[in-house]
Amino acid sequence: MAPKCFSGPIGSELQKCEIMPIVEFTAISSTLPEITANDLSTDQKYLYDIMTAVRTGVCSSDLANMEPGPLNHSRWLTTANRILRLYITKTDPDEKLVILATYVMKVYGPMWFTIKSNPSCINGAKHLWQTISLSRYLKSDMKKIVDNVIQRNGYFGHPENVLVAMLGDDMESIRQLAYQQILTARSETAPGIRTFKVPTLNFDAEDYTQIIKWQDLKITEPPLTAKLSDEALKINCEKWFGYNSKYKKISMPHSSRRALHQLCDAKLNILCVDPSNPGSTHDSVKWANHPLNSYIDRLHTIHGEDLYLLGYPLRSTMMVSLSNPEPGTPEAHFQELHLTDRSVVERCIGVLKARFR
Repeated sequence: MAPKCFSGPIGSELQKCEIMPIVEFTAISSTLPEITANDLSTDQKYLYDIMTAVRTGVCSSDLANMEPGPLNHSRWLTTANRILRLYITKTDPDEKLVILATYVMKVYGPMWFTIKSNPSCINGAKHLWQTISLSRYLKSDMKKIVDNVIQRNGYFGHPENVLVAMLGDDMESIRQLAYQQILTARSETAPGIRTFKVPTLNFDAEDYTQIIKWQDLKITEPPLTAKLSDEALKINCEKWFGYNSKYKKISMPHSSRRALHQLCDAKLNILCVDPSNPGSTHDSVKWANHPLNSYIDRLHTIHGEDLYLLGYPLRSTMMVSLSNPEPGTPEAHFQELHLTDRSVVERCIGVLKARFR
């Protein structure tokens, strides 16, 4: 296997995929993040365009005639381009090609553009957790292979890097937790060279702060904060770190369709509004990345509070509706109550819209 080619049936076709005709292919669902970076290379733009084509099931003639980039073992981006280009030439693709194309669409591509648009080290641990979260759709045998690679390269799962992400979190409570952890590390860490080792990652984490088991690890302070006094760290935690760049960079031209993520109570009091996601973002992805998600989960799991939201996916703090429950059963009664409460959300949105008419 030479550096510029791959073996096997798929590998040999990747070398010539750009000259193969486009056919009617099966679309693969994907959540493409909004691109805020304006310095995409030709290969990077190709990946975004080919992902859009595979997601919609339609490939333009212009895209079909474009070069997907060179095939090389060290060029994962262009390899992903060619995998998707090969996929749209198959009406009945091989199962292995479907696995590769689906992974590019659901994990590699979305994370590539997410990291490109949010390259700060403050987002590192969040990116790592999101990569894990997006890959949970895989079957157990494939998941084992992917998890081993993520574990081996999970440097942003080190407590120091997770603490940096926590210091940049939108939730003040999360920043305060990081502040307290750093103070504890300062009091317990002996002078000298520290050992930096990737800890065992928690692949069942529902939030980036849970990506490691804190109680099993020796926590050391991030070098980023090492020269700050306790008071300066506290001030930075309350002020500077708290300004999250994604909210400072929100741009909402009239031509853009954005999703308004809204949370209200039973009395139509709006508790939270988040306009930071494009309209194409799936609700479950928006909620997975929302700071309230981790906050409510901690209230439930750590403090033992019984609180629930109506929504999806099914989690310990989320109540989802049932599908066609049998009349007269407890499930049917639950469904009736659920739909009644859910109508409150719809009414709240209507009231809000009416204010601007």
